[in-house]
Amino acid sequence: LLLTRFMLIDLTPALPTFLITLREGVEAALVVGIVLAYLKKAAKNHLIPWVYAGIAGGLVASLLVGLLFIWFILAVGSVNQVYAPVVKPLLVAGFSLAAIVMLSWMLVWMTRQAKSIKAEVEGAVDNSLSAETGAGWTIGGLIFFAVLREGFETVLFLSARYQQGWVLVLGAIAGLLAAVGIGVLLFKFGVKINLRQFFQVMGVFLLLIVAGLVVT
Repeated sequence: LLLTRFMLIDLTPALPTFLITLREGVEAALVVGIVLAYLKKAAKNHLIPWVYAGIAGGLVASLLVGLLFIWFILAVGSVNQVYAPVVKPLLVAGFSLAAIVMLSWMLVWMTRQAKSIKAEVEGAVDNSLSAETGAGWTIGGLIFFAVLREGFETVLFLSARYQQGWVLVLGAIAGLLAAVGIGVLLFKFGVKINLRQFFQVMGVFLLLIVAGLVVT
């Protein structure tokens, strides 16, 4: 019975969320993988726990941002029921405009910075290691803000589509798991993946998602 009900759920709204979370997750996984590989190469394995601490902190902070957005949406929607039919569409429009700007900027940024992201991350780690103290905090902070940035962008996109219900959460979880899987294949098992082509394909999907938001 539960399986039948699940099969009746329209999962179409989850697809854009899956793609966004997958792309954001892969970008975060790249930063984490580059840092881990550099630390192992530099024989600084004692700093690796700081990387995982940064990941955990970034995920928790992203969850808190998501809860804050949910609280804000519910609070604004219930302030005055007389104006609710006007406030809710305006709220959706505001989040949608923010998501359009964010996704467009993300597409342009990755197109320009894809070739230099490895050198920039390794340079930041190298500067941290050359410091006499606080290398762990610096590396942890680097990972924290990398994960938080991707998490915030995902939360913003989800907020623009919150009226589509909890099916969005399924897409976000699936995208996150897929991104983690790609990260493991890349840095744990050394599987060769054409990341340039991956981000090009994701860029096409991003354009379609942005177009959908504009039409909405």
